[in-house]
Amino acid sequence: MNDLNSQEEDRRERSSATPGLPQKSRLSRVSAFLFLKLSPFLLLALLVLSFARPQLIERARAWIWTNPAEFSDYKGRVNAQVVQERNMPDWCVIFLGDSITEGLTVRSITEEPAMNWGIGKDTTVGILWRLPHYRNLNKARCIVLAIGINDLSHLEEAQIVSNYAKILDALPPEVPLMCCSVLPINEAVYKQANSTWLNGRNVTSRRIERLNGLLRDLCDRRPGTRFVETGVLLRDAAGNLRGELTADGLHPNPLGMQALMDVLLTNLAKFLAQQKPGSTYPATISAE
Repeated sequence: MNDLNSQEEDRRERSSATPGLPQKSRLSRVSAFLFLKLSPFLLLALLVLSFARPQLIERARAWIWTNPAEFSDYKGRVNAQVVQERNMPDWCVIFLGDSITEGLTVRSITEEPAMNWGIGKDTTVGILWRLPHYRNLNKARCIVLAIGINDLSHLEEAQIVSNYAKILDALPPEVPLMCCSVLPINEAVYKQANSTWLNGRNVTSRRIERLNGLLRDLCDRRPGTRFVETGVLLRDAAGNLRGELTADGLHPNPLGMQALMDVLLTNLAKFLAQQKPGSTYPATISAE
């Protein structure tokens, strides 16, 4: 009898010394069971994703680069410009572009009434989306177009030129058009902003030079269009954006922006002065 009581007391002590052990053991067993049952499905899912990843990446990249209006900030900026356009005076110079255009003080570039419709991070795809929303471009004195640097992170040069050609076709042919070359970058300073999971591509000075050559050829074939080498005063002997003119290797700093505006001021004045009945002038204008 004493032995039985002693065994019962020992059992109770062991039970109280490790409370919850049976429950933890059950959870461990359930977890192991679920893992064994679900692991084949997990492996199958990983296998499917490994094969589908290129297609998913391409679909995501295509969505981002063909649906700029899905981003509320971008759409809001365009809507604000459309409102400005309703009150825009006739014979106005319109600047279209990305963040570099956005940073221009356009009233310092021309004495004509001017509108700055630059939007940061914009691309040729974005310009193509915006153009149908502008209804009075045909009343402009001149359109200054500067776009393409952001495209290089995700598109090949041929794709950018194709989009650029569509932009030229969408702009009113009776309005003089001045197209600006893509500015060089400083490769030693510029940190690539490519999203590699979206098939990002490196931006280099060599690619920019190649793109500008293609854009120049395209603009030379369009009547009323002039291609301006805007980077002449901003690049060094190696073709890079001069270090003292940029902080991030991509965007001109205040000194660089002033140099860019000086180039635009000279060339835009020349371009507008040449637009007289019966005048003839070269298709490509280089900075002086």
